[in-house]
Amino acid sequence: MRDELLKIVVSDSNFKRICYKINLSYAEDIYQETCVELLTIPEHRLPEPKYLNFWFYRVAFNIMSKRGKLGSIVLKNEHELDLGGESEVSNERLMREAERFMLSLNEFENRVVLLYNELGDMKKVQRATGISYSALRAVREKLKLKAKEI
Repeated sequence: MRDELLKIVVSDSNFKRICYKINLSYAEDIYQETCVELLTIPEHRLPEPKYLNFWFYRVAFNIMSKRGKLGSIVLKNEHELDLGGESEVSNERLMREAERFMLSLNEFENRVVLLYNELGDMKKVQRATGISYSALRAVREKLKLKAKEI
């Protein structure tokens, strides 16, 4: 299973894009550290392929967070040089708010969000799941309202 997951990560450019969204300057390092994590975690903790995108994002984000392997070094150096420390703190705050929001969703809404993140379009989610578009649209509207609050 580990080899299958690694092949997916290496062959799909979306995983590198995730790292670039987290931190443009250290994207390659984040990508490498996340792949190392995939190679070294115990077999029973490996994510299912359908949750790989979400798992990869969370691990990459944690690696670059204040307490993460890479983030603790980078953010300390940036703070010492007084370069962009506020934007990292702001991004981390936004991520905590997004995480809190995801935890506030019920299971149906959470799965719709994950599928939307993976497929990128509610019509594709509808075709893949058979769920009515009006039910999916209600979830999308709830997300839009929350995004305005953040």
